[in-house]
Amino acid sequence: MQVTLLDSAQLARKALHELSEWAEGIEVAVAWASSGAGTAPHWTGLDRGKIRRALVGIHFYQTEPAVLDELRAFGVLKVIAEPTGVFHPKLVLGRSGDQLRALVGSSNLTAGGFGVNTELGVLIGAPVDHPESVRLLGFMDELWSRKTAIAPDDAWMGWYTRRYRERPKPRAVSGPVPFVAGPPVDVRCMDWSGYFSSLIARVGHLSVHGDELRVFERQWSYRAEIRNCRRAFRDHVSFKDMPAADRALVGGFGGGSSGYFGHMGSAIQFRDLVKNRPEDVAAVLDELPRTGRVAPDVVEDVAARLLQVTGIGMPSGTRLLTVKRPDLYFPVNKANSAHVHSELGQLRFGSPHAVADYLAILKTIRESAWWQAPRPDDISQRRAWRARVGLLDVLLYSG
Repeated sequence: MQVTLLDSAQLARKALHELSEWAEGIEVAVAWASSGAGTAPHWTGLDRGKIRRALVGIHFYQTEPAVLDELRAFGVLKVIAEPTGVFHPKLVLGRSGDQLRALVGSSNLTAGGFGVNTELGVLIGAPVDHPESVRLLGFMDELWSRKTAIAPDDAWMGWYTRRYRERPKPRAVSGPVPFVAGPPVDVRCMDWSGYFSSLIARVGHLSVHGDELRVFERQWSYRAEIRNCRRAFRDHVSFKDMPAADRALVGGFGGGSSGYFGHMGSAIQFRDLVKNRPEDVAAVLDELPRTGRVAPDVVEDVAARLLQVTGIGMPSGTRLLTVKRPDLYFPVNKANSAHVHSELGQLRFGSPHAVADYLAILKTIRESAWWQAPRPDDISQRRAWRARVGLLDVLLYSG
């Protein structure tokens, strides 16, 4: 039996995504569950199609109805409200062949539990016939068979949704700076000092999903995502030669990625492309040099052709470009497109004109004072300078 301590919510989320990628089937028993309206990183990185049984508590009406609706549509849901005490387990089981993995700890299946909360858990790995595996599987069977565990129908869902909307909201407490979704900064008019100061001002803000914006931390941050992806490019001449785990990291799905610069867990066609036809990506992405100066026409040509590859959309394509050359590209997705449009120039996201708009914005960026600034001497500023275009996501993200 292998036991790995998970002493942060971010490590728990990484373990959840790796379990999801590895398992042939998944079973869940949690007190509460939420998905951030289907967009929270813990949820998008979970392959819900692999879930075989999901038992979710409804005490205090804290579980998000949309989660129940999706699991119910898969035909795998039971809800439970114990008449005495509170249904309070936090268990995710994954099985592949004769092996079992179990994620056990304090994290509920929520954005907070796998994002910003202080959490503690363990990841257990053992053969399915190991005595402790048998106990875990038996525990799940016992929960599933309880008389208080029911498969909700339409009438019950209507009743619960009303209760959820009417539930008392928790009182706000002092803590990290709340997320502000208004226009963040005048990006086009900033010099380098203004740019870097704006980055620092965003550190510690909370997204609407409850995740703290981590910019310069050594792990699970924008900085770490860039470092890890660039290491993958450094170690392999071609994208197609990367191991599957490195391709998933660069693509923004699987347990290796924090989701910064765009989480692609729900981009099914893109995931299939990266997993099964990496040569189609490599045919264009490999033409972008990993280091050194790149002529503007090459910058634009590579971007235009990559965004035309079947299976690549604006969010996935701009992520690939950004994590390879964060000094030249930035990601565009639903979480930042409104501010890109208001702060950097016209971006008709989702339209046939989006690629041309993106290329025009790249030209505007290259003309800005903060982009043309010389490399700073200070090491923290130098790290930001090397990724200055990609880190625009910190300033433009509206979650």
